[in-house]
Amino acid sequence: MVENIVWFEALTPKQALLFSTVAKNLPKDYTAIFTTRKYDLAADIISLSGYEVFVAGKYGGDTLEEKLKESIYRQKMLLDYILELKDKPIIHVTFVSPDSSRVALGLGIPIIALSDSPHSEIVSRLSIPLANYLLVPHAVKKEFDIFSQLVKLISFRGVFEVAWVNRFKPREDILEEIELKPYNYVIVRTEEKKAYYYPYKTTKPTRLLPLINSIPNNIDVIVYTRYHDQRLYIENNVRRDIRFLEKAIDMQTLEYFSVGVITGGSSMATESALLGTPSICLFPKRLPILSYLIDKGFPLYWVYNINSAIRILKKIIEERTLIPKLKKKILNKVATLEDPVPILINLIGKVRKKKI
Repeated sequence: MVENIVWFEALTPKQALLFSTVAKNLPKDYTAIFTTRKYDLAADIISLSGYEVFVAGKYGGDTLEEKLKESIYRQKMLLDYILELKDKPIIHVTFVSPDSSRVALGLGIPIIALSDSPHSEIVSRLSIPLANYLLVPHAVKKEFDIFSQLVKLISFRGVFEVAWVNRFKPREDILEEIELKPYNYVIVRTEEKKAYYYPYKTTKPTRLLPLINSIPNNIDVIVYTRYHDQRLYIENNVRRDIRFLEKAIDMQTLEYFSVGVITGGSSMATESALLGTPSICLFPKRLPILSYLIDKGFPLYWVYNINSAIRILKKIIEERTLIPKLKKKILNKVATLEDPVPILINLIGKVRKKKI
């Protein structure tokens, strides 16, 4: 019997969470397979979700030459992996991965692309034109209209993070295992400094160190770095006790019970704000998704200046007893956002029937 294989490429923790959620909700006559690269905790998150994952290559680094070499290497690995399967996937689902999109196109596998990052322009140009469908949040649809003559563009009135936040249940026992108290710690996620689209370049591996040092000693600090040089820099210069996130855990529970989340990117800020946790994003460029959630009243702050972030965090910590009450209001707001999972599953079914 031929399997109806859906091939997911998940390159980041966010993509791993999204696609594993979609996979769990697929009809029973589908089989999900996952590919990723060696980067951050993506592979671990997929494994924790109960799926095997093929790790092809690694993150390309911070130079154009390294990125190109790794992309070519990954395409060869992905091609060999797909060719070794007993049945060819009927659909490929990707968060605009140029490597997997090129392989899927070359093998005649229909592609469903997803994106909420119009600022990642080069990746979009390399992958979206190869897709059959593109699913995006309505808040950024205008930025993707340029591709509407190449792919079928579909939008939804929500954000991708709703997919797993809608299905999330906090587990306080996880805090006990790692010896943390609810609403007595802050999570700091460093910036994606090596991404080609990151607009702010400095010689320091991270600019968040002053913010970490500003947090009162009676508040625990969990630091989640993206790169080894960021960890070394913080370890050698931090002036207070901190803990590094060492492995994949139930990150949503960790965010849910934290005083606040500070991140140099946007995905974790989006996720934690949907969970009702005050979140500060220091990405040095205004992002439509963040503006959309801020306008809807989610506890999300976009600032670029470190001193401004320190002032906001100080106020959040002072008012942390109000956070549980805030969460009840936020749950009602999340319910007004559209869930992308049924939309994507329905789209997978349509592509399968059409056999593009």
